[in-house]
Amino acid sequence: MAFNSEVPLKFKIPTGESAVLRMPSDEELCDRMRKLRTVQQNLGRGKTRVISTNTEEVDAALFDKVCLSTDSEDLDDGDKSAFIGRLLRCDILDVQRSGNQVTVEIGTIFGHDPEKLVRMTVTVPRQKDVIDYARKSRSGVSGARFDEIRFSLEPGIELYDKIRVSEQGFADGSRVPGYLKGQVVTTVLLTIREEEDDQDPELMVGTPIAG
Repeated sequence: MAFNSEVPLKFKIPTGESAVLRMPSDEELCDRMRKLRTVQQNLGRGKTRVISTNTEEVDAALFDKVCLSTDSEDLDDGDKSAFIGRLLRCDILDVQRSGNQVTVEIGTIFGHDPEKLVRMTVTVPRQKDVIDYARKSRSGVSGARFDEIRFSLEPGIELYDKIRVSEQGFADGSRVPGYLKGQVVTTVLLTIREEEDDQDPELMVGTPIAG
């Protein structure tokens, strides 16, 4: 089954409850990301711990918007968050670079068999776009014992649309949800950074230094 954002999905969570959910709009996904609160605790000696403090509450609010029907009347915030987590499942299975293009292979709620994967190809972003993305996608407030961090999904969607080449594994008429676009951008930037770390500089022996 190809990924299809326009088809409601019925599935279960481990506790046995089932529900029918539609795929959230990009506006709803961006609103969810803005409301998520992440705290980075400073433990001393250069160590930190990152904690998401309101994921269940935020996911429960999104569940109430996208749930079309459910067989349970007593779902708590944890159950609703489990549904959202599975709906938005995004497993990076492979990353391949060819020249100036990067293809990211992803398993989603639609499956992890080869014929059910989605493949999204983008060009390597220019450094100006990377800096602009980093500046817009994250903000925070620093404290004595912890830093509060907020993330924005919109910059990831905008950058993906700018560097997009192609997608495979999506049904005709399906849109590419923003959470997948954002994850592809994050993955590509991480891949580029790892490649840079693995590259040793070339020593230009004998080259005069202007000065």
